[in-house]
Amino acid sequence: RRVHGGESRRSGIMALVDSATLVSLRLPIAASLAWLALYYVFLFRQPFVTASVAKETKKKRENEGEKFNRYTSTHPRILNADRSVGNMLEQAIPFFVSLWMYAIFADPECAGQIGFAYVALRALYPIFFGVSKTLLICCCTLPNYLFIFYMAGKVGFNAFNALSV
Repeated sequence: RRVHGGESRRSGIMALVDSATLVSLRLPIAASLAWLALYYVFLFRQPFVTASVAKETKKKRENEGEKFNRYTSTHPRILNADRSVGNMLEQAIPFFVSLWMYAIFADPECAGQIGFAYVALRALYPIFFGVSKTLLICCCTLPNYLFIFYMAGKVGFNAFNALSV
């Protein structure tokens, strides 16, 4: 917003952040937005997969006298969609806490790069889950755990190392 004399007035937390700091945080902000976009892709994918499976299996279920129950289904595509969202949510808090601690207290550019790598690997989760539930799925989950451990560990080490000086 513009106020008297053409100067901008920021409210809330933005009033405490100078422009240079905000610019330095663009990459982690963009990585966070990419995570959010992928989250909604995964989330909106769930009902479409469920509807597709229900439609595909309708004739077979009618012949066997079964009703479709999305919550008890063991269909691989439904399981894939559910686990994609579930795993993303399970790791959301560790990811965001470590990303933003690292961005604020260590290196915002590196935090953003790690954040984008994390999101790219997370996007592979449903593809790898569909092929293999063990080996390939580890190719996208384990590096992401290492990203989280690295960022949190680096901030923790720096903080406690600084205290001992």
